[in-house]
Amino acid sequence: MIKFTTATQKQSNAFEHGVRQAIMQLNQSIGIGTTIAKSARRGNRGLNGRQLASAVLAALVFCVLSCGGFLNSAHCQTLSGPLSDKAFQKAAPPEVAQNPTRLTASLPPSLRSGNLARGAELPTPVRLKSTMASRIGSAGEEAFTEPIETIKIAAAETGIIGKVVVKRGDTVTADDLLFELDMTVLEASKRLALAKASSKARLRAAEVEFNAKTKSYHKRVKLLEDQAGSPEEVEKAKTEVDLAQQNIEAIVEEQEQASLETKRIETQMEQRRTRSPIDGVVIDVRRKPGEYVSNADPHIATVVQLETLRVVFYLPTGRAASIKSGDVVNLLLPETNQRTEGTVEYVAPITNADSGRVRVEVLVDNESGDFRSGVRCRILESSSTRQSKRTTAGKTERNRR
Repeated sequence: MIKFTTATQKQSNAFEHGVRQAIMQLNQSIGIGTTIAKSARRGNRGLNGRQLASAVLAALVFCVLSCGGFLNSAHCQTLSGPLSDKAFQKAAPPEVAQNPTRLTASLPPSLRSGNLARGAELPTPVRLKSTMASRIGSAGEEAFTEPIETIKIAAAETGIIGKVVVKRGDTVTADDLLFELDMTVLEASKRLALAKASSKARLRAAEVEFNAKTKSYHKRVKLLEDQAGSPEEVEKAKTEVDLAQQNIEAIVEEQEQASLETKRIETQMEQRRTRSPIDGVVIDVRRKPGEYVSNADPHIATVVQLETLRVVFYLPTGRAASIKSGDVVNLLLPETNQRTEGTVEYVAPITNADSGRVRVEVLVDNESGDFRSGVRCRILESSSTRQSKRTTAGKTERNRR
């Protein structure tokens, strides 16, 4: 049991003296540092940068060591037991040494020097209950409403932002365009591929050549039948027809490849467009046209879905045991003084060993947009719990009868 005596007063006064000495030393060190800084500003070239830094560092180290010495000395004297009168006169400042009870003048009457000298006991400490704990215990568990979906939109590729279509607060639907990277090079490549795919001149020329070679071949065959031509000429004409046919097929294949190249470029261009994956509201836009999107920071926007809100409670195990998925619970939003119902989506099958609480997720229908995300929400009694209590009360009443 702690009792305040004159010796205890002396210890307290000695510790106060040590603190005063530490503060005085700190002020002196600050003054030294200020003087050095002012000399440097006036253009004092006697100190170079390294010497100036060394001087400031030395002043700070001296300040720390001095303050620590004063405080340690006073603390050791306080812990070593009651100070003798001689030690107290040496350690304390003159005004305190002459009047040891001066520092207790501001104490309540029951704790002043007269009562302390007689060994009056300190009042019994009172343990205050946590404000949050008492509030939760009396009014229900609290959490915060949050969007059921929060999507951080990221660019699929690196590049420079070419177009920003949305701004904060815009309502978007799934597949709406949000951003578009610069596509100057891809657009040029696409035009070239389209030109190759749609070109008909080479194909028509190859077809004309094939028809001419075919007619020449038939003439050679007829001359050979009339014994006016040679087999070599017929064979040569046949080879020319085959080459013309292969030329036509090559041109057709090139056009097909150009068409595929066009589709590939269009796919690349679509990949550089960023679209919303959900219906929701844009709450953050982090890039402007001309800014670069890198692999290290691809996040460019945030979209949330507010038609349904989620509230995550951490309930005591005893209370969570009476709640099951699908139950309807009553909720209170204290900040807006709104009441609503929520559906339990998930009850964790395990209890957190450290806190002794169970995670319970509740969904709130917000299609009308009446409830805000991010406000406090208090869970009241669930309908299933109330029904269970009424049933138990009815059984008890019947048993009494």
